[in-house]
Amino acid sequence: PDQVFCFTPKGDVISLPRGSTSLDFAYAIHSSLGNHCHVAKVNGRLQSIHATLRNGDRVEIETRKDLEPSPEWEDLVVSGRAKVEIRRYHNAKRRRKLEARGKKILLRELQARGSMPSANGVNGAVSNGAAPDLMNDFISESALLAAAADADAEQAKAAQGRERAAHVIPTSALDVYAHLAEGLLQAAPI
Repeated sequence: PDQVFCFTPKGDVISLPRGSTSLDFAYAIHSSLGNHCHVAKVNGRLQSIHATLRNGDRVEIETRKDLEPSPEWEDLVVSGRAKVEIRRYHNAKRRRKLEARGKKILLRELQARGSMPSANGVNGAVSNGAAPDLMNDFISESALLAAAADADAEQAKAAQGRERAAHVIPTSALDVYAHLAEGLLQAAPI
């Protein structure tokens, strides 16, 4: 068989691919359980979360709120669900960092242009004068902020060695932001 059947402490059966670990088991129950998994009790004994499970094992997961999944966990799990959840966690974490960085970059640029964010946040400032059409290519403010941080990172890479064309015509909102950040455009319509 290509599966192992393990039990929760309440006796529910969880089907997992052969070679699965306690971490796979935790993610099969709930992503939050997997994301904060600390140790596992298998058949009443403490065991590493990376140890392989066998048919009939009774698995209990202990968590800690301060833990988060390590990127290396993706290589240690077998189930597709666990791999996806670990990737999802790290992508969301990266996006939150990008959004925070993008907000700082965009606010700094808006302040330099004399546009202060309104009660509507960065969107309000963008749509009220700095670059009226900038939001058109973005679904949300968070998408704009993440794109701003990505554009800033690309500029940093370019500044470290790659040559850039002096006058590039912007074709997307991301290009517009990159040019705004460089000061090449003067709050002109796209």
